[in-house]
Amino acid sequence: LPGNVSSQFITGLLYALPLLDGDSTIVLTTPLESRGYVDMTLDALATFGVKVSFDGDRTFRVPGNQRYQARDLEVEADWSNAAFWYAAAFLESRLEIQGLNHDSAQGDSCIAKLYWTLARPGDAEIDVSQCPDLVPALAVQAALRAGEVTEITGAARLRIKESDRLDTVSTQLNRLGARITQTPDSLVIHGVPSLHGGLADSCNDHRIAMMLAMAATRADGTVRLMNAGSAQFWLKIGIPVMMPGILGTFNMLFSNAVAAYATPYLLVNNNIPLLPIKVVDMFVGDVRQRPELGSALSITLLAIVLIEIGLTNLCKKHFEKGTRS
Repeated sequence: LPGNVSSQFITGLLYALPLLDGDSTIVLTTPLESRGYVDMTLDALATFGVKVSFDGDRTFRVPGNQRYQARDLEVEADWSNAAFWYAAAFLESRLEIQGLNHDSAQGDSCIAKLYWTLARPGDAEIDVSQCPDLVPALAVQAALRAGEVTEITGAARLRIKESDRLDTVSTQLNRLGARITQTPDSLVIHGVPSLHGGLADSCNDHRIAMMLAMAATRADGTVRLMNAGSAQFWLKIGIPVMMPGILGTFNMLFSNAVAAYATPYLLVNNNIPLLPIKVVDMFVGDVRQRPELGSALSITLLAIVLIEIGLTNLCKKHFEKGTRS
């Protein structure tokens, strides 16, 4: 299989093949990219007693009839998500990042080095063929390197991620005043002193949503983010959330019952997001185990939805007038 499409295919096979009766061989037809993720896989397999040989180029040999050996271990902190905190620090948020293993096999641990690459004055070129998930975090940093040019190369695979990330990174940051052009496999970023407010879209891509949240910390005006996801996500990454309307309160109190809802806008002003909530989809989890709750809870939720729709429309009218309710 190709080695330059997604390392996840290789990882999945490496986990499954040791359990088969016979031996297996994986042969890559193209050079391996995202090598760090495969190294993490090989490290995890060895940790749990599974042997795989890799020639360092394109061939993996996996003996069959193996069994995973149980053991206790502490899971490392995630360098991929830490990249957005590095971006926040680069954009002058005052924070300290703790708990990361600097000797980690995680490929995205290179964010620590790339942070300083961008912090130094002068133009920069960054090859992300081995760390493509870092591009949204790197791009928002590069976008605010005033007067400097940053080229992010080796990024063709970003077009087949959760969104076409070369397009979404450039289009959405440009909506906020960045100066980014895209090529088939790269981004060219001309740094600006600051961003302005505006309407942006996460394109249902979590890394784009996090990138735009970081961008909002350096925007002069309000940033409105479509398809921002649930309020719990923003709370988990430490951003305070105000949710007008009854459903917001209901969801915070009964998050196990109301399992999901969608919010069309994330409003960020002075680093305080505001989430007017419009319900477009919801489902009830607890009712599956307790059917007798179904009728009463359904009626209650319907009433809440109708009230929320009215309150959402009212909030939108106020925002359109430039006032805050």
